[in-house]
Amino acid sequence: MLLFFLAAVWLFLLLSVGSFHNDDWPSHQVFPYPAASQNLCGKAGAYIAYGLFFTLGQGVFPILFFAGICLAIYLFQNRITDLWLRLIGLLLLSVAFSAAVHLIKPGSATSFPEGHGGLVGIGASSFLRHHFNTVGTSLILMLSFFVGLLLAADDL
Repeated sequence: MLLFFLAAVWLFLLLSVGSFHNDDWPSHQVFPYPAASQNLCGKAGAYIAYGLFFTLGQGVFPILFFAGICLAIYLFQNRITDLWLRLIGLLLLSVAFSAAVHLIKPGSATSFPEGHGGLVGIGASSFLRHHFNTVGTSLILMLSFFVGLLLAADDL
């Protein structure tokens, strides 16, 4: 029963994040808001997707991907070993991904006024760029991405 509830929550999050629009309520990009929400999951989905994109940026996609894999593993009655190690790897992967997105494409017409990457990605990218310049930041983010991927998915 719990597994099906978690699968429904995962699907709700996937649809909410996948159909996110910058001009839906409660976004700080536009005011007044359109009358109808463009998000597939309504205003609740728009609220959750806005919070995720504002904090994590595009780093929410690796989290959703690996959460779906974990649900599938549990659905087929297998075990996930070293869960704390997988969570640390997923956190590292998510931060590196969102920082890399901000480094590659800092802003566009479809991003928030701060830019792509969310607060975490913008902060990590800005900190690294200030101390290591662009090439050093790229190398550190690439290494962090691969280490996070190795920690998150070495048994998969």
